[in-house]
Amino acid sequence: MNHTENHQHMPKTTTDTAGERLEIIDNNSSYSQRYFRFSTVRTVADIVFSVLIWTIVALFYYFLRGELAVPAEVRASFPIPEYGTPLYIKTIFTHAMLMGFLYGSSFELTERATRKLNFFRRKPFSFVLIMKIIMMVFMFLCMLLVTDLLMMVFFPVGELSDIAKLYVTLFFTKSFYTYLIYFFVASCIIFLFRKLHDRLGPWTLWNVLSGRYANPKEERRIFMFLDLKNSTQMAERLGHVKYSRLLQDCFSDITESVFLYEAEVYQYVGDEVVLTWRADKGLKGCRPLALFFDYRKRLEARTDYYMERYGAVPEFKTGLNIGLVTAVEVGVIKRELAYHGEVLNVAARLRSLCSEADRDILISEDLAEYMEIPLDFLFKKKLRGKTGTMAVYAPDIDKCQCETKTSDKKS
Repeated sequence: MNHTENHQHMPKTTTDTAGERLEIIDNNSSYSQRYFRFSTVRTVADIVFSVLIWTIVALFYYFLRGELAVPAEVRASFPIPEYGTPLYIKTIFTHAMLMGFLYGSSFELTERATRKLNFFRRKPFSFVLIMKIIMMVFMFLCMLLVTDLLMMVFFPVGELSDIAKLYVTLFFTKSFYTYLIYFFVASCIIFLFRKLHDRLGPWTLWNVLSGRYANPKEERRIFMFLDLKNSTQMAERLGHVKYSRLLQDCFSDITESVFLYEAEVYQYVGDEVVLTWRADKGLKGCRPLALFFDYRKRLEARTDYYMERYGAVPEFKTGLNIGLVTAVEVGVIKRELAYHGEVLNVAARLRSLCSEADRDILISEDLAEYMEIPLDFLFKKKLRGKTGTMAVYAPDIDKCQCETKTSDKKS
């Protein structure tokens, strides 16, 4: 596909690939519906995963403890099935399933709720950990009570009024505290794993754990340098402390967009965030551009919040490029994943040119070749560190509609 200096780059086809089509600039209705679907599916998937993990945790406890899982004091007071019999296995399995469902779903919903609270987001890790411990112990006791009540319905071993007697008996057994400590330790491990997941990012964490980038690896990637506009003036007006609060809010608000469009957060650098996609994933549905407009809409939706606290609604500009980079884990202390290559330098230069071009988005000619959307040719520019000139493009906002790539060009 060749671009000339005096025409728009228009989509060749309106045929969707695999039924997938995404409008970059949604009206409020389609945006709300799409986000609601995504949010619902993601919430359900996370709850199902949490329930599965906690069911396995509960079953593993019974496997480890064996016959000791049910205290002798309880066996003496209630007609518990004999250890190892089919009825015993069915009872234990049902108890683990119920506990996994109740504790797993409440654990996940509590995590999601606390994540959204600024109160927790801006507190020290030690404070958050102590609060989470208190909540985990409270949830454990409540869910265990509900589980045992349900068990007495499914497997009648006495009257429901006997639940009080059961708990008095349990409370003075070593097995009860063993079970409590076991769930507490498992909760702490999962909580710390979640914190590591949040710190590194979902895809980066799995790549690091699998050792994918222990040795240098070449990949074709899209890079997006997203930078706050008028940052110097805002920092001078707000002062460093309040300006830092602004950046906290901005980078917090981009989280859902990152998940929605499956971006990887490479770096936060000052007032800039660098996002990346594998080329095949990023080109599908033009995710970088879709993310940009989605994020802009989120910021606009919080106009009152930003105006009240900072006197302005933050706006961002971005430079986009695609190409081969080398990915490798670097460092011993504070080990991290690093990308090396000219691709990043070009994306950063394009971001810097946004003010000169009076555009919020600039796209390299390398990336423009893959995009089946209306693009305006702006100019050719000699970029520092790159031989020759590069054609620079920007999306035609009036006609911009993202199509899944339908040509057989390999990414």
